[in-house]
Amino acid sequence: MGGQTNAPDLDQLVAAMSLEEQVGQLILGHVPGATLDAETAATLRDCHLGGVVLFARNFSTADGSRALIAQVQAIAGRPGLPAIVAIDQEGGRVQRLLGLATS
Repeated sequence: MGGQTNAPDLDQLVAAMSLEEQVGQLILGHVPGATLDAETAATLRDCHLGGVVLFARNFSTADGSRALIAQVQAIAGRPGLPAIVAIDQEGGRVQRLLGLATS
């Protein structure tokens, strides 16, 4: 399928990681606000986190959200293995993207 990472390439990428990096890839962190602060950036980098979960506090404008995600990708992503960016979006009473996305 188009756009998928080739399994042998992924195996090589993971094999080249230290145990600390491999464990870090299993963990998703969070960002305390709408921008990436220095402490969170350091945690993403130093702990080799696999990505982040975003909440309502992370969304102010569409441009700001794109910038935040780009910053996370630049720090936590790596060639061949982008950072995971998840959103705690449940629908109903929990709508994190209210006003930023359409259904």
